[in-house]
Amino acid sequence: MEPFGMVTQMQRQSLEQAREATREGFELHKRLVHAAADSVESQQTAQQKSSELTRSSVETAVDAMQESTQSEERLSRDFHEVVDEQFDAMDELSDQTWDIVHQSIEGNVEAYDALVDQYASFVDDSFELYLESLAEVEATATDESPADTE
Repeated sequence: MEPFGMVTQMQRQSLEQAREATREGFELHKRLVHAAADSVESQQTAQQKSSELTRSSVETAVDAMQESTQSEERLSRDFHEVVDEQFDAMDELSDQTWDIVHQSIEGNVEAYDALVDQYASFVDDSFELYLESLAEVEATATDESPADTE
């Protein structure tokens, strides 16, 4: 193989490796975004467990207060209802908020994937054009022998 052919072959191999590394980089970014979105589920579960623990603690405190004060059963029942209503309202608001968060993240992840795919296609087309140009230069250079140029 002639020196020019060896150089273009090395350029072609280098470009193919760069194209593959670029593709892998895009896929890695997409996986990272998906992993971050998936971690929200864990955060929601932790928040719900924390809320349940707080509710249980408050109910235990209300029960202990009732026992220590010997308060009327009706007053105690009313107080328990107020506590339950407040926690139910908080849980409902929390559920609505998490629904909005999940919808927003899902939409953003889909938009990010589309953007990355579009950009990756543009980069891939650019690599392809450069490889075609390289092939044309190589063909032109190998078609001309030193005798042809005189």
